[in-house]
Amino acid sequence: RDGLVEAFDGDGQLETREHYKDGKRDGFLVGFHDNGELWIRGNFKDGKQEGLWETFDEDGNSTGTETYKDGELVDENLDP
Repeated sequence: RDGLVEAFDGDGQLETREHYKDGKRDGFLVGFHDNGELWIRGNFKDGKQEGLWETFDEDGNSTGTETYKDGELVDENLDP
């Protein structure tokens, strides 16, 4: 795989949008709840999670952040 890949549910609702390079996730990823609200966003580098990742509830409120370096979790901040 190379380039933008989008996945849709049975109703045609966008579930995820992500980028691939040489068959590995590489670049921005976003995922959505069933209601269309943003669920998760983050970045991959050479197939591994990299940098800040954010998650959200079905109302669009932040539920936390995680920071990754070379695929390893280095910091986590979950919102109450």
